[in-house]
Amino acid sequence: MVFGLLRGKVRMRLEWPAERIYRPGETIPVQVHVRIEGRPKLRGLRVGLVFWQRYRYPDWDERNEDGTRDYYMTWKEREHWAVQARLPLPQPLPKVFQKTYSGAIAIPRDVPPPHEGRICQGRWYLKVIADRPMLPDDEHRALLRLVVPRPGVFQRPGFYGQASHPRVVDMRLELPGLEAVEGGVLEGRLHLRAHKPIEARGLHMALDVREFIRLRPETMPGLRPTLDEWDHDPSVPDYLEDRTRAAQARLAAPFRMAASETRVFPFQLEVPRLNKPSCTACGEGGFIAWTLHGFIERPWTRDYEVTQEVYVYGDPVFQEI
Repeated sequence: MVFGLLRGKVRMRLEWPAERIYRPGETIPVQVHVRIEGRPKLRGLRVGLVFWQRYRYPDWDERNEDGTRDYYMTWKEREHWAVQARLPLPQPLPKVFQKTYSGAIAIPRDVPPPHEGRICQGRWYLKVIADRPMLPDDEHRALLRLVVPRPGVFQRPGFYGQASHPRVVDMRLELPGLEAVEGGVLEGRLHLRAHKPIEARGLHMALDVREFIRLRPETMPGLRPTLDEWDHDPSVPDYLEDRTRAAQARLAAPFRMAASETRVFPFQLEVPRLNKPSCTACGEGGFIAWTLHGFIERPWTRDYEVTQEVYVYGDPVFQEI
């Protein structure tokens, strides 16, 4: 509940089935309880669904004696209204106005999932706001328990992956599909066909998650700063990323194959609950992506590997952020 401290008071409260877990395409029944005292100046009331984001972003210190400025990484926040509606108010307002508005908010079907990464975070909120000219807006928001389930469109069994050294060893991933769920198990079989003899430390499967944010302003329309540090400071990176090894399994150690030999290795990897589902709305033009790796570990040189992007979705059992 938020109070306007100048020229009247605005009290707002949202009431809705908050204990439920919602999914894209569903409808949320909402009641908005409003009490306005003292006839404050208001442009209107809005209620709806907002996507809140927080992500790492560069900023600059005060200018140094030589005129240059040093950058540092900070957090940037923004909100996007996915759905909104205006609530009618009487004109002119009485000295005390009190009313309960009832309605429903439809969740769009193509919303990005909530995520809690190291460099980018996103959450869904129900929000009601009182637009106040010349004063900070009054608002009340509540966290929406939302899960984007796997759509079932990448569930065709088959062979997947791109081998790094196909002239030495052909490596393929036999998978039941490319979709996985946090808290579930990703399983399949790694197929190998050697064209040359191989001696290595071991054979492994791994699952990695990568957060990526574009930082250069030319990739972000409307966000170019007035400063020229982007052009004159080569130390400012073009992007920011964070890589995490989410799971790994050793299939063989040491590992050897003769030329023309063919082998198949079944594997299972537990997908941890990291609150990092696959997402293309990570910061400004960034993403969260998961990659499945099969690799032959070789000392002092590049590993032989096969890689394939997989799509990880939220745990149907909601994990509180």
